[in-house]
This record gives sequence, structure tokens and C-alpha cells, in this order.
Amino acid sequence: MEEMTNLRRDTPPSRAAGSGATIGMILAVLDPLDIAQAPDPEAAPGALRWVTCAGSEEIPASATLVPWDAAPEEVIHLCSPSDYLALRRADRSALAILCAPEGGVPPDDSRCITLRTTRPLVYAYLLLKEFLGSLRAWEQTLASIARNDGGVATALDVSRELIPRYLFVADKNGYVLAQSSYLEPPDPFHQSIALSSFVPVRGEGAPRQRMVEGELCWTEGDGEAEANRLAAPLYLDHAFVGTLSMACPDGRPSAGEADLLRVLARYVEALCAGLRSSQSSVNIPRLRFFDLLIEGSRFDRMVANGQLEELRIPPGSWFKVILVDIDEGAEPAKASLIAMTFIADRRVESRCFLHHGSLVVLQHAPDGTSLSHLGTEQALSSYDFTRFDVAFGVSDPFSDIASLRHAYHEARIALALRKAVLAQRDVEQSSRRRGNTFFFYEALPFFLVDPAPKDEGLMRFIFDVSFLPAIMEEDATRGTNDFRLLWTYLINERNATKTAQMMYVHRNTVLYRIERLQERFRIDLDDPNLREKLCCDYRMYFLSSLGKPRWNDA
Repeated sequence: MEEMTNLRRDTPPSRAAGSGATIGMILAVLDPLDIAQAPDPEAAPGALRWVTCAGSEEIPASATLVPWDAAPEEVIHLCSPSDYLALRRADRSALAILCAPEGGVPPDDSRCITLRTTRPLVYAYLLLKEFLGSLRAWEQTLASIARNDGGVATALDVSRELIPRYLFVADKNGYVLAQSSYLEPPDPFHQSIALSSFVPVRGEGAPRQRMVEGELCWTEGDGEAEANRLAAPLYLDHAFVGTLSMACPDGRPSAGEADLLRVLARYVEALCAGLRSSQSSVNIPRLRFFDLLIEGSRFDRMVANGQLEELRIPPGSWFKVILVDIDEGAEPAKASLIAMTFIADRRVESRCFLHHGSLVVLQHAPDGTSLSHLGTEQALSSYDFTRFDVAFGVSDPFSDIASLRHAYHEARIALALRKAVLAQRDVEQSSRRRGNTFFFYEALPFFLVDPAPKDEGLMRFIFDVSFLPAIMEEDATRGTNDFRLLWTYLINERNATKTAQMMYVHRNTVLYRIERLQERFRIDLDDPNLREKLCCDYRMYFLSSLGKPRWNDA
């Protein structure tokens, strides 16, 4: 069971997450020293930008000068006991860091941090000066990334020196928009996030607590499998859009780390505002699991099924890839609307993701018939995509997610050979409404006659994806002979009379069985490209070592 706690800052957001350091950050920097007394970080936040040092002969006075326009509340005063008294006579509200001698009594001062360190003042001064300089440079870099519409992942990566913890940003539906690139996930829970780019749901039976704007949310992990994490909610125009999460495997972070997360969250919100019209609003993430599959990585069957379950895809599904010929980086709004159309279509379930800037639609269904080319053609022709002027490359259906790489390449080949397919369509004068949709089986003849070397794995995949084995299985179960009937019908150029004579059956029986096959597998034998693909499937079967047809036994 997860334990979630809201950590609220009662101070204005502009100060809690504004430019400059908070007292919590200062205490985190001084933590290696012996802190005898410190004000409450929650009760006394600030925007500290400068540090000055009094009473140290090792630092020239000119080196500790602060800018003339620095506000008094922005300066940290590092001083000895005598200088502390002089400081309090001049300004009672200034933040002081007092290096008190051993055995001395810390002053009763809510604006004073007392150190018992034996180190010289210059050591603490250099620690604070380096931190404030790094903090200022970090905020300037984040501001530049936000100003230039940079990536969320870039903002996370430039934060690793000040926040050396694994970070990820997820939208409100659990899709990971960005994650740390240079830090390894600390536990299996975060490793799953890095792999699938989807946040697993934990504690299904427990009510989910709403994350309030301006509050941090602490989640207790369940041991080694899931580390603790601190999350900052992301809001745009007071509407919740996602979370920025930080892994905390060693327990609760310090107040300073929490304040740094608030600063980062403010800039991530600005970056998400630019993504809202594309990725974050319609869930077009980069899914690491699918990226790795397309790039050729192999996964154990149990691991792959686990990743599919995390993505809400039944492991026993059939799949089809539709590759949209669009550059999401150049046309994010167009990619957004197209993805939204696929996601909203209830006829078939679709998962949209980005791969190298291209929009990939992975459709899944319980069986291959539900992903037939005829159904895809009808669905795409019903969408109003003409105004977008985009093309679609469609793969063959397949039953093993490990074959995603080959299906993706089929869709790419279909797009690459579309000019040849269009030339063939012009000659055929077909009435089929395909528009800018190009199926791989249409491009297959052109791909085969191309003398360029072919990938053996892809070639095996092309001819393994066929419903002929299903017909043979039905023949064996029902005592029919549809496998031979369909082949005879094809080689006789769909002449039912000749087919009936060769099969020794009535012509009406041939027409009835062919019609049943078309309904059963949702195919249209009026399509010459489909007939050519089926003939290739038959010939590959005859060529294979197991393809020894025994017509008489049937």
C-alpha cells in the first residue's frame, strides 16, 4: 500500500520556487559542517543570491562585495561573534551565519544559523559562493531552455549536478514525457518506467489522492522493488497536467532538495505549455520499450508480456503498424490531431508513440481478422485526413510483439515505394478509395524485384504473416479442402467453373466456399495485389521443407 503525503509550503509560490536560494538549500550546503542552530526552513524561506564574509583576513574585502542594487534580504552574512553583534545593530532582519566557538551559547535568533565547525570562515564562504554561482547558472540555463522551446529531457539533464537523483516527467494519464538520461534508475519500479515510458499503477484498490497545486507529494515505496519518491504537480492555467517525480531511495530528501525540485517544476511547467498542443495533450510519448524493439533489442517473453501489461495491451494480441509520414518536430499540431483521431476511434485500439520524430500508430486486437487490410482501408478512408496532406504506410498484421521491428520496416518500405504503387493504381483505374494509404502487400512485388540485398529476418517475417496455416488447421478439423480450393481458384484466375471441374465439385460450392473465406478473413479477392500476395504465400509454402501438400489425403 502506498502512503502519499502532501507537503505544503504556506509561502507565496514566487518565493518558494523563485530565483535564488532558500534557507533549506543553504542548510543542505552547510550540512557537512556542525550546525548547532538553524531556523525552520519551512517558516523562513527566501531568495538568497549573495554571500559576504566579515572577520576573515584570508579573503580580500573587495572579493565579498555584493552588487550595489542587491536587496538586503538577498544577502547572506558570514561572520564571527563580534561581527555578528555589529550586524544585528545595523540590520536585525539579515540572515547571518555565525561561526561560534566551542561551548558558546547560540543566540536566540530566528534569522541566524550557528556553526560549531573548527574550519575557518573562508571554507564556509567558498562553499556558499560556489553553490550560489551554480544555482544562478542553472536557473539561467533553464530559463534559456524554456525561452527557446527546448525539450523537457534537456531541462532534467542539466539539473543532474544540483539534483543528483533520477527524475521523470509524466502526464496525468501516466505517459512519461521525459526522464533522466545520465542517471541509472535506482530500483525495478523506475527501471520499468525507463523501459516502457509508462508509470505502472500501484495499489489499484486504494483511492488516488489528488495532487494540489503548490504542494509536493511524498510516496512511500514498498522496499527494494520500489523506492520512495517525491513528486511536484504540474499545473497550466490552474489545470493539472502531470507530475515531476524524483526518486528518493535513501529516505526523505532534505528541505533544500525539495526546494530545488520546486524550482525545476516551475520551468518544466513552462516547457509543458509548449508541448500542450502536441504531446502532453493527446499522449504522444516516446515509448522506450517500443524504441528498443524497433532498434532490434530482444526481450525475454515474460519481460515483454510484462511491458505490454504495463501499457494496457493484452499480451496475446495481434498487432499492426501504421507509420504516418510526418515530422512531429516540424508539425506538432498536425501530428497531435492525427494521433487524437486514431486514439478516439473505438473500432480498434491504438497506441500512438514517437520514434525518431515520426508518428507511429500501433493497433492491437484479439485476433488478426480484426486488423484486416480491408478494415484498415475502410477506417482510414472514413477519416478526414485529406486536409492534412499526409501519407500512411501500413504493415501486415502480426501476432508477436517481438516482430515490431520488421512490421515497422514494412510500413517504411510501403511509404518509400509509394510512387511505384501510385503508378500502378493509375494504370489499374481502380475504384478502391485508398487515397494516401499504402499497404505493404501493394509494395511487395516492387520490393521483391529490387536487386538490393534483403534482410533475411524481414523476408521470413513477410511470408510467415499469412492466414494459410489457419485455413489448413480448419481443413484438418472440419474435413474441408479450402486450402487447395483457394489455390486452384487463384491459378484459374478466379474462374469458378474451371475450379469446380478441377476440384470435382459444383460451381455453386466453389462460390459459396470462396465467399465464406472472404468473410472469415475479411479479405477482398477483387484486389489484384492481395491475390498476388496470396500466390507468393502459397509458393513460399511449397518451397519450404514442410510444404509437402498431399491433396489426396485431404
